[in-house]
Amino acid sequence: DGICCGYGHGSYSILYDGNEVVLGGVFEFSATHIIGCESWAPSLSFQPSSSPMPSSSLMPSSPPTTSSEPTFTSSPTLICPDDSVLTQLSLTTDNYGVETSWSLSDSNDKRWFHVEEGELEDNADYSYEKC
Repeated sequence: DGICCGYGHGSYSILYDGNEVVLGGVFEFSATHIIGCESWAPSLSFQPSSSPMPSSSLMPSSPPTTSSEPTFTSSPTLICPDDSVLTQLSLTTDNYGVETSWSLSDSNDKRWFHVEEGELEDNADYSYEKC
């Protein structure tokens, strides 16, 4: 059920240049979204799994909190140069946040963000930003 609904109310939202382009949470084992322009189309992939591998290499831009819907409650903390676009991800994990991993890659498969299984808490909110 992805990160929603059989095991909690997880979901995610992606803003690209200030516009919501993806809202999701229900998927089988993974979900991939192409966003942005043709010359730079980041792809976001979520892959919950049943065998978490703890790691602590990437921290969210804000500490986790408890909620049922992803929201962008504050202004972006990044100001992008004129030649780039702000991409924001809001993620609410389900009852098994430790099983959730995700990555943000460009069209050349260069990873901009990657969160491993075991790095996220259960039923918590996270926000990420990238120019």
